Amino acid sequence: MAPPSQNSLSAGKKFGFILILYFLLFALGAVLIGGSVIVIRSHRLYAYYKNKESSVEGKVFSFDPLLGSAPIPGAQGWLTYPDGSRIPVRFDRNGFRAPLNEPDADLARKPSLPEIETLNSLPRAVIVNTEPALLKALPVKTKAVYDLTYRTYRGNPPVLIDAHPNARAHRIMADEIVKALAPSK
Repeated sequence: MAPPSQNSLSAGKKFGFILILYFLLFALGAVLIGGSVIVIRSHRLYAYYKNKESSVEGKVFSFDPLLGSAPIPGAQGWLTYPDGSRIPVRFDRNGFRAPLNEPDADLARKPSLPEIETLNSLPRAVIVNTEPALLKALPVKTKAVYDLTYRTYRGNPPVLIDAHPNARAHRIMADEIVKALAPSK
């Protein structure tokens, strides 16, 4: 019988080494299988969306040289998405997206007297009329200057893209609200 060599591993070390080797092979296999599944599913999903495009039924958009496309005021149609869902779309007379079964909003409408009385009847309600401050900040008091100053326009010539008050108008309105809410001295 030959004497044991100096470099031989004990049975416990061999078992530990084999256990670590099998664990690493198992982990490598899991990573390869998981990665393959992810690649296959991603490719299928990519191909599905690449081959199915969104579409529009009805003439609801028109070409716009500044924006690319713009809604047609008063238009109604359907948007179809790659997953097959169809969403009804309607634009009001001002060109803003609107619910299907509701009348167009009147952008110039002021609160009615009953609405103001209802607001005044609320406990601790503070109503702030910011219109005088907005008008005071205008160099010329016309509707055109008001709109150009307090709405959002883009391009040259300017094209209205949002009739909601812009940041400048919000700043003036916020200052007026803070003044109204500040404790009187």
